[in-house]
Amino acid sequence: MRPGLRVSPASVAALSKPTKQNTAKVSDVAFESETRALVTYDILLNGTPAMSGSQGVSVLVDGKWLVSEESFCALVALGGVTCE
Repeated sequence: MRPGLRVSPASVAALSKPTKQNTAKVSDVAFESETRALVTYDILLNGTPAMSGSQGVSVLVDGKWLVSEESFCALVALGGVTCE
């Protein structure tokens, strides 16, 4: 994600507390280019699929594959968090 992405301090605090109950499981990756991929994944809550077949974009940044800003913001928006 780009430096300077703005999320409220309360949201940052909530998002920075990972939990073992909530995980994501990647089921498919389709490369659109050498630096961009469409990722299909399931969100699991306590091991039970809560959002199956979700899709997002991953981008290659400095040799690491990261969740794109657009995908991150779309996902956290489901919990009421907004990105600026």
